[in-house]
Formats: sequence, C-alpha cells, structure tokens
Amino acid sequence: MGSDRDDKAFDVLDMVINFLREHEKTLDQLIYRVEEALSERGPPPEAPREPSTRAPGISVLLKKWRDFRRRCSGARIIGFIADNVLKVTAIAEGVLHVYVEDIPIIEIRYSGEDKEKKIAGIEADEVGLILKALRGKLDCGLGLDVREVEAGLVDGETVRRIVCEVGSGAAREWLATELGVEPSSILEGELKLRGVD
Repeated sequence: MGSDRDDKAFDVLDMVINFLREHEKTLDQLIYRVEEALSERGPPPEAPREPSTRAPGISVLLKKWRDFRRRCSGARIIGFIADNVLKVTAIAEGVLHVYVEDIPIIEIRYSGEDKEKKIAGIEADEVGLILKALRGKLDCGLGLDVREVEAGLVDGETVRRIVCEVGSGAAREWLATELGVEPSSILEGELKLRGVD
C-alpha cells in the first residue's frame, strides 16, 4: 500500500518538475527577447539615481561587450588591465561587472631565404586571435597597436612574433567614451570583491 502511495507522490513530483522546466524555458526566452529589444533600442532613459555606496556582494562575468556597456554606462568607478588580456571591471548597482577578452600574440614561422620565404606555420591560442590581429582591434572595438618582433631561428625556420598591445591612455579614453564617464573615473587596475582573490 505504501508503495502505491510513493508511486503517486513520485508521479506528482515528476509532473511538477516538468512544469517548472517548461516554465523556466519560457522565462529564459522572454528574458532573451527583452534583452535583445533593449540592446537594439539602446538603454532606456533613466531618472537620476543616487550612486550606490554599498559594497558589491556579487560579481558577474559578461561575455559580450554590449551587455557590459549597457549595464555599466555611467558607473562611478571602472578599472582595467591590458596585459595579455583586456580585463575591465566596474561597479554598477552594487554588482561587480567583469569583461575579459584575450589580446592576441601570434607566432609565424617562415622557411626559405629572402624572396623564397614561405609561411611554414602560424601559431595562436585560437583562430579568433589571428582575426583580431589582422583587424587591428578587439571584438569590443578597442584598437590594438600591432608590432612585429623577430624571435629567432628554430629548426632552420625564422620565427616572428606578432604582438598586439593596448596603450593605457588609449584604453582609458576609449573606455570613457564607451561608458559615458570622465577619464578620471577609470583606474588602471582591477576592482575586486573584498576577501576574494
């Protein structure tokens, strides 16, 4: 008798779980549509708000620059690091927002002499980095300084390294324009949550 009751309870529980899954899918679709509509129209006009003085308790890693820009426009404090990656951090609405994008470094191996040189291979962590170097800018739109450095000979092949860099001043000016803030609000460094490394 207890087994029949347990089976019915599991059936009801299974039905509730399936209902919640469908509801979650519907909500995800609605949220996606709203975000897309907002990103197409730009941010809605906002009433002036008091700057948040509370320390953030949560951080969000955003994969798309447009989402970061939309959420962090007008942030009071913004940090950036531009070494091997561009990492931008900003506190908005009590949340630490983070955007990270790799800065390309590419190695090209040549074989042959002078006019007979042929590319023997190209090495990069991912194909997208090669495209960024060729375009001379990151996916977020920040321009890159591209320079070529001869790295030496390896197994009879000349190795040249294409190094892309982001100047601190150029990054600060670009971020100020993108986020609608004064350059003095942008610090070269990383904002972090307290107690988190």
